[in-house]
Amino acid sequence: ERFLTHHNFELQDDHLTLFVNGDGSEDKSHIVTYEIDEEDMTVDEVWSYSSDSSPYVYALGDVSQIHEDSLHITYSTAGYFEQLDDEDVVWTLKADLGYAFGYSNFYKSLYP
Repeated sequence: ERFLTHHNFELQDDHLTLFVNGDGSEDKSHIVTYEIDEEDMTVDEVWSYSSDSSPYVYALGDVSQIHEDSLHITYSTAGYFEQLDDEDVVWTLKADLGYAFGYSNFYKSLYP
Protein backbone atom coordinates (compact mmCIF):
# COMPACT_ATOMS: atom_id res chain seq x y z
CA GLU A 1 0.00 0.00 0.00
CA ARG A 2 1.21 3.50 -0.80
CA PHE A 3 1.12 5.97 2.09
CA LEU A 4 1.07 9.66 1.30
CA THR A 5 0.49 10.59 4.91
CA HIS A 6 -0.59 8.67 7.94
CA HIS A 7 -1.22 9.54 11.54
CA ASN A 8 -1.40 7.88 14.89
CA PHE A 9 -1.00 4.15 15.20
CA GLU A 10 -1.64 1.40 17.70
CA LEU A 11 0.89 -1.36 18.28
CA GLN A 12 -0.58 -4.44 19.99
CA ASP A 13 1.73 -7.43 20.24
CA ASP A 14 2.57 -8.22 16.59
CA HIS A 15 -0.18 -6.05 15.04
CA LEU A 16 0.19 -2.43 13.90
CA THR A 17 -3.00 -0.44 13.19
CA LEU A 18 -2.67 2.86 11.28
CA PHE A 19 -4.92 5.74 10.31
CA VAL A 20 -4.09 6.36 6.64
CA ASN A 21 -5.09 9.81 5.37
CA GLY A 22 -5.19 8.86 1.70
CA ASP A 23 -4.86 11.37 -1.10
CA GLY A 24 -8.44 12.64 -1.31
CA SER A 25 -9.18 11.29 -4.79
CA GLU A 26 -10.19 7.64 -4.88
CA ASP A 27 -7.85 6.87 -1.99
CA LYS A 28 -10.03 7.92 0.94
CA SER A 29 -8.97 7.96 4.57
CA HIS A 30 -9.08 4.47 6.07
CA ILE A 31 -7.75 2.19 8.78
CA VAL A 32 -5.37 -0.68 8.10
CA THR A 33 -3.85 -3.37 10.35
CA TYR A 34 -0.63 -5.20 9.62
CA GLU A 35 0.79 -8.31 11.19
CA ILE A 36 4.53 -8.08 11.83
CA ASP A 37 6.60 -11.24 11.75
CA GLU A 38 10.00 -10.27 13.13
CA GLU A 39 11.43 -13.76 12.69
CA ASP A 40 10.67 -13.90 8.94
CA MET A 41 11.10 -10.11 8.55
CA THR A 42 7.69 -9.73 6.87
CA VAL A 43 4.69 -7.44 7.23
CA ASP A 44 1.27 -8.51 5.91
CA GLU A 45 -1.98 -6.56 5.76
CA VAL A 46 -4.56 -8.53 7.75
CA TRP A 47 -7.47 -6.07 7.99
CA SER A 48 -8.70 -2.76 6.60
CA TYR A 49 -11.71 -0.54 7.16
CA SER A 50 -13.25 2.36 5.25
CA SER A 51 -16.18 4.24 6.71
CA ASP A 52 -19.48 4.17 4.79
CA SER A 53 -19.51 7.96 5.12
CA SER A 54 -16.09 8.02 3.37
CA PRO A 55 -14.67 11.12 5.07
CA TYR A 56 -11.34 12.35 3.73
CA VAL A 57 -8.97 13.69 6.35
CA TYR A 58 -5.96 15.61 5.09
CA ALA A 59 -4.40 15.91 8.58
CA LEU A 60 -4.70 14.73 12.19
CA GLY A 61 -6.58 11.46 11.71
CA ASP A 62 -6.41 9.15 14.70
CA VAL A 63 -7.16 5.56 15.68
CA SER A 64 -6.97 4.05 19.15
CA GLN A 65 -7.81 0.61 20.42
CA ILE A 66 -10.41 0.51 23.20
CA HIS A 67 -10.10 -3.25 23.69
CA GLU A 68 -9.23 -6.21 21.48
CA ASP A 69 -12.10 -5.87 19.00
CA SER A 70 -13.03 -2.23 19.48
CA LEU A 71 -11.57 0.90 17.85
CA HIS A 72 -12.13 4.63 18.37
CA ILE A 73 -11.55 6.52 15.09
CA THR A 74 -11.19 10.30 14.79
CA TYR A 75 -11.62 11.82 11.33
CA SER A 76 -10.27 15.09 12.70
CA THR A 77 -10.56 17.65 9.92
CA ALA A 78 -13.85 16.10 8.79
CA GLY A 79 -15.32 16.66 12.28
CA TYR A 80 -16.36 13.03 12.65
CA PHE A 81 -15.86 10.20 15.19
CA GLU A 82 -16.69 6.51 14.88
CA GLN A 83 -16.48 3.59 17.27
CA LEU A 84 -16.25 0.07 15.90
CA ASP A 85 -17.02 -3.04 17.91
CA ASP A 86 -15.83 -6.03 15.94
CA GLU A 87 -16.52 -4.57 12.49
CA ASP A 88 -19.83 -2.87 13.34
CA VAL A 89 -20.21 0.87 13.79
CA VAL A 90 -21.79 1.29 17.24
CA TRP A 91 -21.36 5.03 17.83
CA THR A 92 -20.79 8.18 15.75
CA LEU A 93 -20.52 11.91 16.34
CA LYS A 94 -20.47 14.52 13.58
CA ALA A 95 -19.82 18.25 13.97
CA ASP A 96 -21.35 20.88 11.75
CA LEU A 97 -19.54 21.81 8.55
CA GLY A 98 -16.51 23.92 9.36
CA TYR A 99 -15.72 22.31 12.72
CA ALA A 100 -12.82 19.94 13.27
CA PHE A 101 -11.45 17.86 16.12
CA GLY A 102 -7.83 17.34 17.11
CA TYR A 103 -6.59 14.03 18.40
CA SER A 104 -8.82 12.30 20.92
CA ASN A 105 -8.61 9.68 23.63
CA PHE A 106 -11.21 7.16 24.69
CA TYR A 107 -11.62 6.49 28.39
CA LYS A 108 -13.75 3.63 29.69
CA SER A 109 -14.29 5.60 32.90
CA LEU A 110 -13.45 9.02 34.28
CA TYR A 111 -12.67 7.40 37.62
CA PRO A 112 -9.33 5.71 38.40
